[in-house]
Amino acid sequence: MRGAGSAAARDAAVAAIVAAATALIVATAFAPTLDGLSIDILFWLRDRVAAAAAGADPPPSPQDRGGPPVAIVAIDEETYRREPFKGVPQALWTPQLASVLDAILSGGARVIGFDVVYPTSVEPRITGYERDFRRVLRRGGAEGRIVLGQVQQREEPLIPYRGYVFAVGGSANIRPLNLIVDADGVIRRAPLRLPLLQPGGLAAGTPAVVETLAAELARRAGALPAGRRDPMLLNFAGGSAAGIPAYSLADLHACDDPAFFRRNFAGKVVLLGVVLDVEDRNLAADRFVAGHGEAEIAAGERCALPSPASQAAAAPPRRRSTVPGVYIHATAVANLIGGDDLHALPWWPSAAIGLLGSFAVAAAVLRVAPLLAQGLLAAALLLWTAACTAAFVRAGIVLPFLGAGAGWGGASLLASAYRFARVEHQHRKVRRFFSYYLPAPVLDHMMAQARLPQLGGELREVSTLFVDIAGFVRMSERCTPARLVEDLNRYFAAMSAIVADEHNGFVERYIGDAVLALFGAPLDDPDHARHAVAAALRMRAEVADGHHRIGGIPVKVRIGINSGPALIGNVGSPRRYSYTAMGDAVNLAARIEVANKLFGTTVLVSEATMRACRGAFRFRKVETIQVAGRREPVTLYEPLG
Repeated sequence: MRGAGSAAARDAAVAAIVAAATALIVATAFAPTLDGLSIDILFWLRDRVAAAAAGADPPPSPQDRGGPPVAIVAIDEETYRREPFKGVPQALWTPQLASVLDAILSGGARVIGFDVVYPTSVEPRITGYERDFRRVLRRGGAEGRIVLGQVQQREEPLIPYRGYVFAVGGSANIRPLNLIVDADGVIRRAPLRLPLLQPGGLAAGTPAVVETLAAELARRAGALPAGRRDPMLLNFAGGSAAGIPAYSLADLHACDDPAFFRRNFAGKVVLLGVVLDVEDRNLAADRFVAGHGEAEIAAGERCALPSPASQAAAAPPRRRSTVPGVYIHATAVANLIGGDDLHALPWWPSAAIGLLGSFAVAAAVLRVAPLLAQGLLAAALLLWTAACTAAFVRAGIVLPFLGAGAGWGGASLLASAYRFARVEHQHRKVRRFFSYYLPAPVLDHMMAQARLPQLGGELREVSTLFVDIAGFVRMSERCTPARLVEDLNRYFAAMSAIVADEHNGFVERYIGDAVLALFGAPLDDPDHARHAVAAALRMRAEVADGHHRIGGIPVKVRIGINSGPALIGNVGSPRRYSYTAMGDAVNLAARIEVANKLFGTTVLVSEATMRACRGAFRFRKVETIQVAGRREPVTLYEPLG
């Protein structure tokens, strides 16, 4: 009896040590990753529960509850394709923005927030061009119904143009747009207040800590009581955030029906933001939910223009892994207004759940048969999954789902290892057992982090190459999505190798079936124009023999090249950025590529590129044309070899 009591005491002590060890390991090495992943999986589980219950008792729709309290004015693909926006730089859209914002304010919107920053203006060059835009900013600022956004950066904040700041009423109507990006690149939280890195950047006397854009918009809507948890856990596509409607800027600009604006915007918080395939897209916590991407934002009521349904039908179906940044801000505002943001347990209840569960698991492993102990662990994990899902669905409470489960599993492994060592009495086997159950590469993967480069850019001379596949839509219709991706990847690999490996270029991005390449950046290259033209001729030869096919159709390409100054650098927020090129020189390359359709050519270059080649190639003058968005005509040349 004494021996049995001694063994029980020894097992209890070992179980306590195992529980403490696993809790320490999880807390120090895995907690941030597991906590974030727990939230993401709980979103997926909630979606599965909702899908299972949809047939029996569907929940009330946002319209049944009076509609969501937030609406989005989307600068979307349709806007870029519609007149008067088509082919016009966004910096020149201010007259159109003014008319839309004025109509929304007159329609009774509570407040309008800008999820875009316009740091420059054409007013110094075109006097009076932005008079209406500034008038609307002045009106909205005076009424407390317009808030501009700025981006906090390590060096200098990205703030609106000084004239816009003055028109809107100064720093009182400007708030930070920054969000919290976790170590795995996913946005799950939104701050309510942030310190200004440059308090004097807007105006003297600006407070050192200000509310963020979402918090300020919610406060002006009367829904930001004191004591809100900061930062807040975002409840994506749930509660008041469900079905946030997005209205295309192009359609709103064409709308002259005041009743439409009252019907859709009265009493709402309105966010102006970018909703594009390639710009300002972020990983959010609901990334595992089916239909993640554009589907979270419901299409708003149309007013004047027909819906571009034909374009959507022609595009191959795809599942997006990212969402527009404006949707995240809209979700934060909706959560604040509805009071249905998520709530995580404080650290001490989470720690208690992990410790007590790990102790119970370790004690079971040490005292009962191995198979029974594993069966009890499996049952406990299933019950824990059900409890976490119920708390998340019913009350928006985030329990330490994976953190506790990992602790219990770790306790099971450690206790099993101890039991194995006690039975076998062989140190080598114990070490082998530990190495089997606790592989070191997992720790290396969890702990690895890289330092972000500094944001900023520079103006430099580059050559921009834009290559597109002719007739891609027709090709894509003739093959399955899997075959389409396989063929495209093979084609992209060949084009990228020509650019980067053979001609000192840099593939800046893939846009659908198009490739945008830079020569002369990020590394200096005095012969960037010659290398760009040589790459284009090599691309033309690569596809000339029919080696590349999509849907069984030989690939034919159209290539446009232009040389000139472009803004090159890391652009974005301190936590999410991309190395990119911007400017008229880049846009002109895309326009030149399209011009190949008119002349039946494969490669066209601008006169600037032709001259920069300094006689390295023979060229044929094709035509001088007027390009949309440019006052001066452009002379095009075809390289012959």
